[in-house]
Amino acid sequence: MKAARYALLAPVVFAVFGCRGQTSRESPIFGIRNMYDQERYDIQSESDFFEDKRTMRPLPEGVVSHDQEVDTRISEGRLTDQSGYVLTVPPEAIEKASGMTALLKRGQERYGIYCAPCHDNTGNGNGIIKQRAIAAGAAAFQPPNFHDDKYRHMPDGQLFATISNGRGNMPPYSQAIPVQDRWAIVSYVRALQLANPTLAGVVKPEPKKEAPPAPVHHVEVKADHIVIDQKIQFTAGKNTIAEESNALLDELAATFKANPQIKKVEIQGYTSAEGDKAKNVTLSTDRAKAVVSALVQRGVSKDILVAKGYGPDKPIADNGTDEGKEKNRRVEFLILEPAAPKH
Repeated sequence: MKAARYALLAPVVFAVFGCRGQTSRESPIFGIRNMYDQERYDIQSESDFFEDKRTMRPLPEGVVSHDQEVDTRISEGRLTDQSGYVLTVPPEAIEKASGMTALLKRGQERYGIYCAPCHDNTGNGNGIIKQRAIAAGAAAFQPPNFHDDKYRHMPDGQLFATISNGRGNMPPYSQAIPVQDRWAIVSYVRALQLANPTLAGVVKPEPKKEAPPAPVHHVEVKADHIVIDQKIQFTAGKNTIAEESNALLDELAATFKANPQIKKVEIQGYTSAEGDKAKNVTLSTDRAKAVVSALVQRGVSKDILVAKGYGPDKPIADNGTDEGKEKNRRVEFLILEPAAPKH
C-alpha cells in the first residue's frame, strides 16, 4: 500500500521539482515566435507582407495626435479663415498657463534655452553663436534684433509661425518646442521689447528737418540797371510771357517794392536782326508792355514803369549765329531816375 502511494507521489514531485534547472531569460514557451523575434527592416526597404511593399505604414486618413490643437489661432498663429496672423497671444494660451505671469516665467526659461544663443538674453541679436560666427570669419551671420521696428510691429502670430517653421538660418522648432511654450516665448519677447531702456516710455524724437536751401536770387540792382541773370521767355513771335518766367517776374516785383528809391524804370524790349525791322520794333515794344502789365499785376506802381521797344538795335551778340540771335532777344531794365542802390 505504501509502495503504491510513493508511486503516485513520484510524478507530482517530479512535476514540481524536476523541471528546475539552469535559468533562462526567455520563456520556455513560444506561442507566436514572431512576437519575440521580429524581422528587421532597413529604412526605405520593401516589405513583402504588405501589398504596397511599404515597411513604414502610413497613418490612417483623418488620424490626428490626441493632443493636437485644432484651432489654427493657437496651433499655427493664423486666423481661422487663414487670412492673416493673429495680432496678439490667444487668450486660451494665457488661460492654459494660469495667467500671464506664469506664461512669462515659462517663456523666459524656454527663451534662454532656444533663443538666447543667437538673439542674446536681451534680444539684441548679439548672442554667443553670433560672436563665434564673427570669430570664425562668418560676419554675415546676423540674427535679428527684436528691438527693431520691424519686429516690434510684427503680429504675435507671425512670431509664433517663425518659431514653428523657421526662417533663413533659423531651423523650425515645431518638433522641439510644444505649442504652449512657443506662445510663452512670444510673450517673453514682447516683454523684452517693452523693457528695452532705450525704447520703454520714450517718445521717439521727430526726425530733424533739413533747413530749406537758401533761395537763389536772379535779380540784382546795379548802378543804373536792374540786372536779371535769366531771360524772360515769350512764345515765339508773340508778346505772350511763358509760364516758366512767372517766378522771375515775382522776384522782379519784390525787388521793385524793396527799393522805393527807384522812381522811374524803362523796360526795354529787344529782338534779333532776323526778319523785318519794323515788325521787330513793334514786337519788342509789345513785349516790353507785357512785362509792365505783369509787374503791375504783382503790385508794382504803373507810374514808375515805362515800356519801350528797340527792335534789333543795340545787339549784345552776333546776329549771324543762332546762339547770338537768342541772346539778342531780351528785356532789360534801365533806371531812369537812379538813386543809391539798396543791397
